[in-house]
Parts: sequence; C-alpha cells; structure tokens
Amino acid sequence: MELDHLFLCVGDRGRCGDLLAEFGLREGSGNRHEGQGTANRRFFFRNLMLEILWVEDEEEARSPLTAPMGLWERCGGEEGRSPFGIGLRVQDPEEVLPFPIWEFCPPYLGGRGCIRVGCGAGTEEPLVFCIPAGAGPYGERNASQPKAEVAGAGWVREVELRSKQGVPLSGPLEAVNGLAGFRAFRGDEDLLTLRLGPGPGTRRRCFAPALPLELRW
Repeated sequence: MELDHLFLCVGDRGRCGDLLAEFGLREGSGNRHEGQGTANRRFFFRNLMLEILWVEDEEEARSPLTAPMGLWERCGGEEGRSPFGIGLRVQDPEEVLPFPIWEFCPPYLGGRGCIRVGCGAGTEEPLVFCIPAGAGPYGERNASQPKAEVAGAGWVREVELRSKQGVPLSGPLEAVNGLAGFRAFRGDEDLLTLRLGPGPGTRRRCFAPALPLELRW
C-alpha cells in the first residue's frame, strides 16, 4: 500500500489552482468525474499527484450513489469538514486492506473496478480510499503529463497532513500514518505540507488561506 494522490476540496470551482500555476508549478490536464459530480485540476509530481477538486454538478454530488463520499460537504468549506482526501494504490487488487471499507463504483471508472473507501469518522477527517488497479493518475494514460517541480525538485519525500478534526484518528487514517514519509495529526488549522527532495527543506511557500497547502524544498 502506497500513496497515489492527494486531493484538496475547494469551493471556488478550482480558481485557487491559479496560485500554483502562477508560482511556477506545471499543470497537467484536468477531468470531469461522471456520476460523481466533481471536476479537477491536477499537478503531477514525480511520485505523487496533487488534485484540486470541486463540485461541478450538485445533483450528482448529492445523489444516493455519491452522497456517502461527503464531497458536497467537504467542498462547501463548512466548519468542521475536512477538505482532504488520501488516495492509495496497491500492487495486488485482491490485497485485503488493513481497515474496514465500503465500495464506491462511479460511472467514470467504466466498469474497471470500484474505489474502496475507508470506514472512518466521516467528513470530520480526511477521506481515505484505495483506487482500482490501473485506474490511478500514474497509469499509461497519463505517462506524458507535464511534471510539477520547484527549483528542480519534483519528488515528494514527505507529506504532513494537519487537520482541525475534533475526533481521534480513525482506523484508516492510523493505517495510512504507518506509511513511510506520511504523517497525519490534529492541529489548529487544516494544512497539507509537501516536502520536496532531496534539498534541506529550508524554503517555504504557503498558499493559505485560499488553499490549505504549503510547499517546502
């Protein structure tokens, strides 16, 4: 089990992604998630994709199929709702995950499997999910995507995810906390920190409050 991508749910239809592009991050292509009601902007680092996600179709996002994902609430900016999502991948599609799951099978996957979603504490904490084999952003379809980097650093060597959640970490989040280079914890703000290597990480750019993200390199 390893990190595949991270999403940030926003309420401005992705306009805050301009901050990353203006900073100099090369942007890949975005897409629309049929049946899920969301769209995105994507930034491909060498080993991790950062996704800016927003609700494009309220009816789809609040449908019986998609509502359990909590994307409408996460993207609405409501107090107490975590805007973060943690996408995982596994080499063996039959591998049993170390936490209880439910299956989400949206139309845009085209029958190529289902997303396995961790049963956690709800929208108060980051959404943890495992993508179907071959369906992630680093499949053959995205091999030619432009790569994001800062001052020549394009590998994400550490991820820190700080959340204002008022509940203990759930089983799925505790399991992800065991992955090398990843740390989730409670704090006084919602903030995703990506440490790019192999530099010392002494330089910093924070995009909050428009986007709860900071880069260190």
